[in-house]
Amino acid sequence: MSRDLSAAEVKRVTLAFSKTEDRVSLTCLSDRNAVSVLWLTARLARQLVPHLLSLVVDLPRASWADHENVGDGTQAAFNVKKNDQTEDPSGTTEDKVVNPPVLAEANSASWVVTSIDVTNGPMMVRLCFRNEQGHIPASLYLEHTQVAMWLEGLRRCYVQAGWSMDCWQAPACSEPNRPSTQRVVLH
Repeated sequence: MSRDLSAAEVKRVTLAFSKTEDRVSLTCLSDRNAVSVLWLTARLARQLVPHLLSLVVDLPRASWADHENVGDGTQAAFNVKKNDQTEDPSGTTEDKVVNPPVLAEANSASWVVTSIDVTNGPMMVRLCFRNEQGHIPASLYLEHTQVAMWLEGLRRCYVQAGWSMDCWQAPACSEPNRPSTQRVVLH
């Protein structure tokens, strides 16, 4: 697969379930300050969840939901912090600021995610969302603790949707020799 160098990097994302669409929406604010709505189907989400759960299986369960920006069950908003971000003199970082949800406008781009490339690195996980043409219009970088937060938001969407929770069974144990970088493509 060719690399899509024009992919916008997501800075902030709000997850929500749409009853009308029967899909999870990812309303994304990109590094280009453009807002787009990515639609995640139940079928693709069922494939994504086990992969992400395997990446956070070693994290303490308490770190999953103890974040003020996870939301109220109807939507979950996340700021994405790059690992090279520096702290400001007051000792706070950008990801500690709770921002309002990302809201789509009438002219915001919108498309159904047809596949997701998941790349697990030593510090970050990259999710590349592909459209019907196979292009990657958006990619999301998350630290491993942010993956846990993101999963909690997605779990809340599942509950609201009434979708089967069978894919949420955490792996019994983590693989002791798991490679530091792993790439999986989900269709």
